[in-house]
Amino acid sequence: MAIPSNPLLLSLKDFSKCNEQLSSSVRNTLLGPFQSDGKRISPQEIKIKAQQYAPLAIRIVNQNIQSLKTFKEWKRSHPGNHSSIKHCLIDTSFYATQALQQMKSFTALKPMDMEKTTSNLICKLVDLGEWARALDELRRFRCQLADLANVPLEQTLTLNLRQGTTTTNKSLNCNDSNISLPVAPKNAKDVSPSKQRRTEVIFAGGRLSTMSSTDEDMLTKYADLFTFPMEARINDKSMVLLILAYQMNAIRAWCDIHDGTLLKYLAVLLDRPGNFIDWCKSLMASDEPMAKKQLDLLQRHLFKLTAKSPSCGKCAEPPKRKKMTKDALLTNVYFTRSNTDDPLQIFALQVLALQAGCYSGAMPTSSTCDRFVRLAVGYEKSSAQGKLKKKKLGD
Repeated sequence: MAIPSNPLLLSLKDFSKCNEQLSSSVRNTLLGPFQSDGKRISPQEIKIKAQQYAPLAIRIVNQNIQSLKTFKEWKRSHPGNHSSIKHCLIDTSFYATQALQQMKSFTALKPMDMEKTTSNLICKLVDLGEWARALDELRRFRCQLADLANVPLEQTLTLNLRQGTTTTNKSLNCNDSNISLPVAPKNAKDVSPSKQRRTEVIFAGGRLSTMSSTDEDMLTKYADLFTFPMEARINDKSMVLLILAYQMNAIRAWCDIHDGTLLKYLAVLLDRPGNFIDWCKSLMASDEPMAKKQLDLLQRHLFKLTAKSPSCGKCAEPPKRKKMTKDALLTNVYFTRSNTDDPLQIFALQVLALQAGCYSGAMPTSSTCDRFVRLAVGYEKSSAQGKLKKKKLGD
């Protein structure tokens, strides 16, 4: 006999009832039956529970996805702090997906349905500005995709930002809270607070810069999100699209979290095997139009970031105009200087955008080369102006 589902569903649909108490009710309803105090639940028991709870979990996820779509617009016409509503919808959605994961073998879900739903939920997190939560969910989702594709993540190539070298993880436990890109070990003698707060890193062009402990923690925790092992056996179009979706969500969240201060690392993070462009090239064989669409999405996103970057060189606002076209974004670079940022990082991202455009075939080679030269000239001018300002300040 199926449990009544209407009370919880109706409450979740009414934003005024979305609160922590409702979240607890959904959690207890969907996950409580699978908590067995250390005793293993038999497959037969799971099958029985799936018949009872899977329909409700599926309906909660589907309804919440629609609610999250409308929540952002609803919030504009209802001033005030609505974080409890947002968190209730998000938390209950993931409670439902966690329950469905445990019941997956005994539901009518099609292959990859759960992964597509989870990907959709994470996209909503990014849209709503829940970037920290999105990055954490993406770490779990990456492991989920690796399990689905039977890909060992311990073969993932990672970059040592302090030495500018590529290394291979010997082992990686997806249940470990420290799934990471290794940063070069610190000398045991470096115990002073000042040395712990700043770390030398190598940016694009081989330039040395400094990295705060917060940045280092973020890189250690999330940098591997930007690469997924390239395996010949991963040739299913749906699987490749899921990989691309999670990597694009990682790019979006990374560039917005902490007021965009992590954007300066993006060019380095994307310069590794198994990155977004690599998977777009892999998709070319099965769906060239979709691959080009994904590349164009990356290109536009990078140009948009570099046009208003709050971190990589502290882009100043461009002159006001009715509309900034892609050509304008390509040919006009506006920089101011801060103590720690380098316009070279903006240039590196713009070159990466040109690379995406080149692979998509959207721009002829001659046009790409012409734009590259213009960007290089813009970078040289802004870099020279920065040095001149620095010299005047020194005087």
